[in-house]
Amino acid sequence: MYKLATLSALLSAIALVAAGGPEICTGSGGCTEYQITKDCCAAVDQSARFDELLKQCVPYGVNSIDTGAMVSCCESRGAGSSAESFGADNPTC
Repeated sequence: MYKLATLSALLSAIALVAAGGPEICTGSGGCTEYQITKDCCAAVDQSARFDELLKQCVPYGVNSIDTGAMVSCCESRGAGSSAESFGADNPTC
């Protein structure tokens, strides 16, 4: 059972790396703009979800976040954008 759980976690991590990883909208100092990230994750046509705990727009599969659209959405709301590693611990603005 332990080996199965470890294998599952490893495959999930590989899928996230292949997908380009989560995206966030950033404020001054690189902090996460929570509401802007949440809004842009929902507004951009993609196969991703906003993770409330991690405060990241997390892809479901390979190439599922339209990075260009996410960047444009963040910028249109006065924020920057950043590709993140899964579970990166950024302060919220």
